[in-house]
Amino acid sequence: MKANLDGALVHYNKAIEMDPTNPVYLNNRAAVYLSKNMTDDAEADVVRAIKMETSKPIDEQDDKALGRSYSRLGTICHQKGNFSGAIHWFKHSIVEYTFDDTAIKLRAAEKALKQQEQLAYVDPVKSAEAKAKGNAMFREGDYSDALKMYTEAIKRNPNDPKAWNNRAACYQKLYELKFGVADAKKAVELDPKYVKAYSRLGQMYYGLKDIPKAADAFQKMLDLEPGNQDAQRGLQMCQAARSGGASGEGQERP
Repeated sequence: MKANLDGALVHYNKAIEMDPTNPVYLNNRAAVYLSKNMTDDAEADVVRAIKMETSKPIDEQDDKALGRSYSRLGTICHQKGNFSGAIHWFKHSIVEYTFDDTAIKLRAAEKALKQQEQLAYVDPVKSAEAKAKGNAMFREGDYSDALKMYTEAIKRNPNDPKAWNNRAACYQKLYELKFGVADAKKAVELDPKYVKAYSRLGQMYYGLKDIPKAADAFQKMLDLEPGNQDAQRGLQMCQAARSGGASGEGQERP
């Protein structure tokens, strides 16, 4: 593979020497540089190719070639970790000429930028501060504002299972049980031994009348803490609901 790339590089170098005003050769050499992870050299070639093409009268410009150059510049930016730059150039490419792969690359760059911004926002200390404020609000019965604080805590530290479980508690108090279930499930995903999260999960499934899933959550509590009275009571409630004919899978809270 390396030999093929080196051979292609020799070929394009000669082509550019013979015809230095042809942007196609520059673009092709840039592709080789990019494959060799020589992003600075690739960027220099693409920028030169773009300048050559845009210096022509508008009616003589090759939209397809220009679109490919912008797309390649976007790929270079993405490879360098400059996702906002990648988005900028992919959008330019789509304006000039729509390639099937450019839209896919644009979505990938947007996703990468979002992840980058989320990581940059992470701060466990500020997460703990937001969670403490949420706890105080929760104790005062201010569940809506507590939910906002727990959401901030999650953004600042998305790997904290307690923040997820605390927000689930807010959703439970606000009767938004499906949202609460999602948060409690995230909490136990992060900490499979988090008994309190299984307890909340069981309560909310029970509130949704999804008795089998409620029983599973309470049983998980009991597996983790044999003799846990809350788990035993939860299982008894589920058994009573089943005996009364309330299978209730997937039913909404009235």
